[in-house]
Amino acid sequence: MKTVSPTNKTVPQDALLLTVKQAAILLQIGKNRVYEMVETREMPSMRIGQKILIPRVALEQWVVERLALEIALAA
Repeated sequence: MKTVSPTNKTVPQDALLLTVKQAAILLQIGKNRVYEMVETREMPSMRIGQKILIPRVALEQWVVERLALEIALAA
């Protein structure tokens, strides 16, 4: 299993669902910011019991949409 490893923190590349911590590592932002975006529904997420999980595919699509928005606003 391959992993993404910025600063020795690993995220399995084949994980369908990411924890808040894993999403923060991939996005290179703080966990608190991810929690804020989940709470305000700015970032796609789901709950299984008490655990907040972020579908990898939804996160990747969210990044693409954010980039498209940034490009449109800059034009």
